Amino acid sequence: MSNYLKIFTDSSKKELTDNEIIDQIKKKRKELFTEIINRYESKLLGYIISKIGNKEDAKDILQNTFIKAYKNIESFDAERKFQSWIYRIAHNELCNHIKRKNLKSFVSIEETEASVNAIALKCEDDNPSELFIKAEESERVKKILESIPEKYREVIMMRYNKDMSYKEISESTGKSISTIGVLVNRAKKKLLEKMK
Repeated sequence: MSNYLKIFTDSSKKELTDNEIIDQIKKKRKELFTEIINRYESKLLGYIISKIGNKEDAKDILQNTFIKAYKNIESFDAERKFQSWIYRIAHNELCNHIKRKNLKSFVSIEETEASVNAIALKCEDDNPSELFIKAEESERVKKILESIPEKYREVIMMRYNKDMSYKEISESTGKSISTIGVLVNRAKKKLLEKMK
């Protein structure tokens, strides 16, 4: 790592937080954005690949995410968590990519299967674990997940596959926490109805 990337405060020799680095970038130290890339490149790439399953497309989306973050860095609110802000940009870039490519869903087959298991274990109402176990073929389960509206599928995957809190989902999607709660509950009901 080059010298300017190992960034420390003067007084304590403690590594700067994301928000402190963003503050320095806003003060015309634009070269420090490289540190942000170093911190988030692998995390964001993994997140994007898990959604679309295509590494080449994921790299393009990642590049667009960093370009957008860089261009809009002045609008970042230091009261917010930077990680949530950049993940939201990545999420929006994913949505744009999916619209452009006319993809049917956010999720790969592997993620769908993993999510079904996670949802089954974590839902409590009407003992959905038994309902999921009764699904004889994974193809049927995939079709059921694909058959619910995307707005429900998206939040249920974030909640149960990614273990994201309502607050984290809210920050990533731009929807209110109460809206996320409603969407998750409706998604669970729709899944249960279809499984029955």
